[in-house]
Amino acid sequence: MLRRIIYTSDVAYGINPKSLSEIIRKASNNNLRDGITGALICVDGCFVQLLEGEEDGLRLCLRRIEKDNRHTNIKLREDVEINKKTFPYHWMAMKDQGIIDSAIWAAFKYEPGFPEHKFSGEDLRRFMVAAFG
Repeated sequence: MLRRIIYTSDVAYGINPKSLSEIIRKASNNNLRDGITGALICVDGCFVQLLEGEEDGLRLCLRRIEKDNRHTNIKLREDVEINKKTFPYHWMAMKDQGIIDSAIWAAFKYEPGFPEHKFSGEDLRRFMVAAFG
């Protein structure tokens, strides 16, 4: 059974571009092994990540994320069964704020941290699709 999870978290103090590259490298290897695809955005001290795959692999991945001290305040924003993957060819794609077109930020009325009362899981998925379009 395919599932999608989306979470947000706060970037831990001291994370830099080299740290982010290491996160992507390691996540890509793990995701390739586990059949997980997805995307990560880092903006304003916040991560938003969408992951898709078989339930068992996603649960293992989420446990790794929860133990990772490079981010804190992890909030699961969506956990749903899906019929097909949103990002079937991305083991772990990443973008930061400067790479995403300003029109996308404006269209989604972005607020720092993607507050839960403003951004549902589906809103976050649509934002990710637009950002990686």
